[in-house]
Amino acid sequence: MSDSLYTQLEDAVRAVALIANANNSSTPIIFSHQPGSEPATSYIVINVLAIDQIGGSSISALLNKNNKTDVRVVYEALVQFSFYGPASGKISNDFYHLLNSPSALEAMSKENIALMRKTRLRRNPQRRETQWIDSFNFDTTFNYIVNTPVTAVPIEHVVIEEQYAGNRVTTIPPFPQTP
Repeated sequence: MSDSLYTQLEDAVRAVALIANANNSSTPIIFSHQPGSEPATSYIVINVLAIDQIGGSSISALLNKNNKTDVRVVYEALVQFSFYGPASGKISNDFYHLLNSPSALEAMSKENIALMRKTRLRRNPQRRETQWIDSFNFDTTFNYIVNTPVTAVPIEHVVIEEQYAGNRVTTIPPFPQTP
């Protein structure tokens, strides 16, 4: 696995964002904290705010073809989409609506993430030097599962010791019993 789990999540969210932004496909989509200057046109920012492991892990009882077992862990990612610039109102409303479209849901399925929740779309004007620019944002919660194959520790042999006493079979306990 060459990419980190975080990079894989970012790639999945970006793929879905490109589909949800179909009505405004020329609008740049960037990640927060990405180097470079602010785009001169309206643009979208993706910010992965938090990643939470939900519950414990699930371990497969069956080995796959490489004698590995699968460890599955469920995660939730809190992702904020922000929209800046003069067309941010239109772009954000289109995006917010199309995030629930069949094509966006299909992209989520392909990328192995699922939209669990989203907040209301908020207007959030931003101050830039001597002027205000329009800005909107909303938060989403995506659910995804990380499946990690791990080498299974083989069980070499099992010993069961039994004694026959009359017509009863009793198992000899492996540890001494305390009174």
